[in-house]
Amino acid sequence: MSAWYKKSEIGKRFSLFFTALCFAGAASGLVSGAVISGLEGARGIRGWRWLFIVEGAGTVFSGFVAKFILLDYPQNTKKITPEERELAIVRLIHDRKTTTAMAGKKLSPLQAVRAAVGDFRTYLFMILYMLDNGSTTISYFIPTVLKSMGYQGTDVQWMTVPIWSVGVVFLLVMPQVADRTGDRRWNITAGTAMSFVSALVCYKVKKDAVRYVFMCFYISGLYYTLPLILTWGSETMPLPAEKRAVVIAIANSVGNLSAVYGSHLWPSSDAPDYSTGFIAVACFTGVCSVLAAIGPFLCRILPKFPTKEELEVADGQVI
Repeated sequence: MSAWYKKSEIGKRFSLFFTALCFAGAASGLVSGAVISGLEGARGIRGWRWLFIVEGAGTVFSGFVAKFILLDYPQNTKKITPEERELAIVRLIHDRKTTTAMAGKKLSPLQAVRAAVGDFRTYLFMILYMLDNGSTTISYFIPTVLKSMGYQGTDVQWMTVPIWSVGVVFLLVMPQVADRTGDRRWNITAGTAMSFVSALVCYKVKKDAVRYVFMCFYISGLYYTLPLILTWGSETMPLPAEKRAVVIAIANSVGNLSAVYGSHLWPSSDAPDYSTGFIAVACFTGVCSVLAAIGPFLCRILPKFPTKEELEVADGQVI
């Protein structure tokens, strides 16, 4: 997306992409409740197995369709007219203050990796995304946490829907605000701070209704800041385009490794308080909020080691 849209357009589009996560959480609650209760024992198959079959089939079909719909870079896609291709390129040249010559130059995949790895700002955004995404591991255990609040059976699945619905609202609204103001830093700081406070409340307060409400705010703060972190990284290192793509890929891939350790933060032995998990994610979101607040300062002082190829692509100026 960062290869197609201007800075003032990218935040809201990243957020639309990430609404799939919240919609998935809300929809999976509805689908899970309906499939498990409606197909339990059908053709001799348990309800939870039917759930894997139904959701897996939908995923495979969507991936197949996407191959024929999604576009490549403006420079090489064959699915638009030459005039549309030229317009897409010129829009980004004007937005990022580059030249036509720079837009036509490319780094090889290996050169792009070397350029991204040699820029320490890559690691700043990687850590921000890893802390934020690591805090979302509660999403895998929300039904378990709700069970500890006294909900049983399919009611657990239904009660996940409001949590994700509030998350969708924040995810649609706040990146729009960030695009209008041109600010990423304080929007990320505020969102992760909200999640930090919510995690502390869930840890300290034992009243189920209060914990449920703050779980809504906790999820909302996390999920709307995820696309903003990637957007911020994309804007901080806009050129070369191949380097920008690798930076986003590194942040995304390393951030998603949080599922490895995140699965150990919510052991069933901690029920009903789940103090280990809430303390851990409070630390994650607190550090993330502080790093976001001082992010511009860190971007100025962190060392950068531009490669020869990167300097050539940027006409001697690394942005």
